[in-house]
Amino acid sequence: MARSNNKSQKQGSKSLKVHSEKLQRLGIIIKEMLKQPIGAIGFVLLIVLVGTAIITPYLVPKDAYENWNSPEYWKDNPKLALPSWAGALQGIKYSKTSVYEISSEEAHVYKKYGAHVISFEITETYDYDWPFTGMILYLYFAGNATASVEVDIYRPDNITVAASGLMASGNGTRFDLKGALQNDIVKFVQSMNRYLSLETNIVRSVELTFSEWPRAGTIMELMTSKIPAALRALQENVTNNALIAQWDGGKTLNQINNGINTVLDKLSDVSTAKTARDVQKIIGISESIFSRQVLEKLEEISDFAEDQLASGNVSSENKAVYKEVVNLYNRAHNLLGLMDEVFNTIRFVPNYKQLSAEEILSRNVIDVEKLLVLGNFKGLKGEYTINVTITSTAPLNFTGAKIILQGKSHGLMGTDDSGRDLWYGLIWGVRIALIVGALTSTVSAVVGLFYGSVSGYLGGFVDEAMQRVIEVFVNIPLLPIMIAIGYSRQGLSYWIVALLLAVFGWAGIARVVRSMALQMREATFVEAARCLGASTTRVLFKHIMPQMLPYIFTTMAFNVPGAIISEASLSFLGVGDKVHPTWGKILSDAQTSSAAVNNYWWWVIPPGIGIMIIGLTFVFIGMSLDRVLNPRLRRL
Repeated sequence: MARSNNKSQKQGSKSLKVHSEKLQRLGIIIKEMLKQPIGAIGFVLLIVLVGTAIITPYLVPKDAYENWNSPEYWKDNPKLALPSWAGALQGIKYSKTSVYEISSEEAHVYKKYGAHVISFEITETYDYDWPFTGMILYLYFAGNATASVEVDIYRPDNITVAASGLMASGNGTRFDLKGALQNDIVKFVQSMNRYLSLETNIVRSVELTFSEWPRAGTIMELMTSKIPAALRALQENVTNNALIAQWDGGKTLNQINNGINTVLDKLSDVSTAKTARDVQKIIGISESIFSRQVLEKLEEISDFAEDQLASGNVSSENKAVYKEVVNLYNRAHNLLGLMDEVFNTIRFVPNYKQLSAEEILSRNVIDVEKLLVLGNFKGLKGEYTINVTITSTAPLNFTGAKIILQGKSHGLMGTDDSGRDLWYGLIWGVRIALIVGALTSTVSAVVGLFYGSVSGYLGGFVDEAMQRVIEVFVNIPLLPIMIAIGYSRQGLSYWIVALLLAVFGWAGIARVVRSMALQMREATFVEAARCLGASTTRVLFKHIMPQMLPYIFTTMAFNVPGAIISEASLSFLGVGDKVHPTWGKILSDAQTSSAAVNNYWWWVIPPGIGIMIIGLTFVFIGMSLDRVLNPRLRRL
């Protein structure tokens, strides 16, 4: 018994010594690798990547990962928002998504004209260069509820934009206020300028709501300078037009000139106006005279000119004259609209009748025509108040509300056209890329090592038969085959992709290992082992395969980037993983939405950089490992 225990202790001590020696060798290899710059860089990057993959579940909410392809989950995020740090690089302060939770205690409940009313408001100061891009409202009630809802947004420039005509039905009613705000802006434009044709669809109404609106100038500037100057220029062009001069024997031209002169005289009275009401009368009378004595006359001649141009029976000389008449009418039409904007600007000022002329003349007039085509938005800075009013014929058990102002920037990496947070996709993509690369390279290396060693060591008929199998796999076109498989299965999960890449990728490794095994089987240490009675299995696993490990480890490192790029390529082509957020899938979605063409750089560049970094990491590790394990390379 004592001898048996001593024997076990000796064997255990020998085993520990062997493991200790292996660890020492591994430590030496790592130290040698770290002495090389590319090896050190590769190890640092690998540690960062592996660490990121390990903590991914803590960085990415589980719901976000599971609902990556669910538009419902991401509906409250802004679409195509820039990364939050992009503004710092561009010198622009982009709006960031703001969420306001309102409790039932913050709401004001009262009755008005027999109706039950609930109202609440938030007041906030914004100083963004680029305004919010979307606005969402949630209302929560205990039980079923039906009520009308109105949202009033009081801007710093005393303009109010309202979203009205909304109906809440049930608990958790969601309102996307873009449409309602658009309707109110259209109404505002129509009320400001009756002569403006609304042919432009306002699709970015929330951005307009929080933007500076273009100004035509102050009422004083328009009535004393801009409008008179435009009238005189119009009068000069009208007088010089041959068709207008000859129309009705010149009577029409006289009437137009008299009308313009009368308007100019009337506008000059603004210098003696005492009250805002006096200013409004002056512009109102001027507008009426201009409409009757100028615009109507020009419209008659313009209609004739358009008919002649449409018929095509017009000489080249007359064509220019007729086109000028149409242009003059359009200028007169726009000028009348500008007068209407001045008149309505005064009309919409609260209690304007109590103001002096000086006070009203300093008011700015909004250029509603430019407002409709505004493209480069500039945030209106200052204090905003958002008031929500809920009205119902029956009592409401209001439990809370939520207002979401969607920013132009969102999260660390922005969002795509579905509102998905690209940061989550990029982080989870690290884990998937490492799994695909590690699984593919490990499986293909192990299979190739075993298959090639057996083939080379046994030789003869077995070697010939095994080589024919290798030749079949080597000559299979990998990418077309995987595209065909993926298309037939409506996509492949990244696990299946990794296994398929390993199945088709081991043959090249096996061929190289076979050539090494053919040399080693004639080596002295292998002959010695056979003479001592070692079995074929022992010779392969104890003497031949360990000699292959330097090549295998280096090959594994070099094969990881290829596997990752292959998976990304399949996903980019639409036959890869369609469920999980892989880097290739993100790039595929970007390509589908023409992200590169539309300059959505944050959607395209980060996944590409991720693939590049993870590829370089394993290339650096493979190069440094090759130099350490290959003495000839180390000498060179």
